Amino acid sequence: MKTMFFLDKVPARWARCCAQIVDYLFLYLAVSLSSLFLPFYVDDLAYLGLVIVLPFLWMPIEAFLLSKYKTTPGKKIFGIRVEDHLAGKLPFWIALKRTCFWGRRPGLIRQTCISGIRSCMSLVALVFLMSFCFFEQEIVMVTTGWENYRTIDGWIDYTSTEGNFKVLFPDDPYIESKMLPVPSQHRDLQYQELTSYQGKKVYYSISYMGLPRKWKLAGSHRLLQGALDLIVEHMPEAKLLCKNMTKHQTFRALDFHLEQGEEEVQGRLILVGTTLYRLTVVYPPELAHQLQHHAFLDSFEVQG
Repeated sequence: MKTMFFLDKVPARWARCCAQIVDYLFLYLAVSLSSLFLPFYVDDLAYLGLVIVLPFLWMPIEAFLLSKYKTTPGKKIFGIRVEDHLAGKLPFWIALKRTCFWGRRPGLIRQTCISGIRSCMSLVALVFLMSFCFFEQEIVMVTTGWENYRTIDGWIDYTSTEGNFKVLFPDDPYIESKMLPVPSQHRDLQYQELTSYQGKKVYYSISYMGLPRKWKLAGSHRLLQGALDLIVEHMPEAKLLCKNMTKHQTFRALDFHLEQGEEEVQGRLILVGTTLYRLTVVYPPELAHQLQHHAFLDSFEVQG
């Protein structure tokens, strides 16, 4: 026999529970991290839904792994395996029946006697995975910022302490305070705008404003859409060519492309808490080849 049963034992409940949690965490990380590469924005409710359906998604995967390897990543860490009475592999449908708690649960679950050091390492791995899942957004925000940040020859690394952001600009920006009328709310919103020129006809700007807290009840999607509508409304001869809901690092954002008279405008709206940032590049179409549009957007980083 391949298995020496006298070296095995029935795993404790805590070990089985921890192994199952590790498997769930691995699946959650695989799905959530892969969602960052999707071409559309994934709402936070989708991740909540993922947590709810996670056990059901895992059942066929666990059955396949048990039928193929007699274990799963979580069980492997804790030295646990599932096999038939002759130490062989369970057929897939039998393993699926077991994972679905359908009728009698066939097979034997055994645990290889592991050292105290390995037990401690297994628990450390569990704590690490739980921490990574909990702080996933913060970790992704930092790593995404590192990956996207690119220097541009001749450009300056500008930091705004009042606006709590840093960005690459072609030159020192001009700072202005402006007002944005909001007719539906019978009020004006004050905002700061920083503009930096790349030549005489191409310029990059960032504006930011604090929104009333009660507006957050409308939801981020509607806020971004409403902000874009206001921008188009207050730009003379503006025509919206396209828009796309996206993410900037871990923040909800909306990309847009406008036509304004003889110029074009590409930009991004980013919502960070109750602060709305607007990043734009204005240029004549014949100078589109000179733009550093993507490098400009990717260099934008919220501080604090």
